Amino acid sequence: MLLTCIHCADVWEDPAPIGMLCCPTCRHEFPYEPGPVQLLRLYVQKTDGELEGPVDADTIRSRCYVGVYKGREHVRIRDGMWVPIVGWPLFAETFRLVGVDVDGLSKSVETERGWKSRVLLVPGTAEVAAAQKNAVERKSSRRAEHAAVVEKIAAEDQADPGAKVFQWVIAGAVVLAAGAILAMILSL
Repeated sequence: MLLTCIHCADVWEDPAPIGMLCCPTCRHEFPYEPGPVQLLRLYVQKTDGELEGPVDADTIRSRCYVGVYKGREHVRIRDGMWVPIVGWPLFAETFRLVGVDVDGLSKSVETERGWKSRVLLVPGTAEVAAAQKNAVERKSSRRAEHAAVVEKIAAEDQADPGAKVFQWVIAGAVVLAAGAILAMILSL
């Protein structure tokens, strides 16, 4: 019997599926429930932020094949996390068949995700507004923390400028003494 992983959409054959199954590609475990075949339904976020879905995996694969999707899109199952479309083995293989450099593309998508949020947000939603507000608050609190540290250091320097000089003189004397002791040991 042909089975499809609900996590990565990989297809494999299992002659007698019973109970919990484990995908050989992504190691995702899920229960097997006999009954009518249900297609894997995914949501696609295009590079311009437009959402499509739910769309079955075969339709997405055919759109990859004909060039509607270029490999920079993201997909997810229901309310799951957005994952680069080239991260799914089923779609990556389709992109390879049409001549797309999947390895290079997946590296560039990961580089983009390094400076973007881990979870892609849909423009114009409350989640975006909340994320922007949090970013502004974090930035202003960091500035306040940096300003407080600079003021503290300046106040210490103004309070007793001779203390810093004395600390450097002591540190230099310790280094010279350690060097002299080391020279005596090595000359023996």
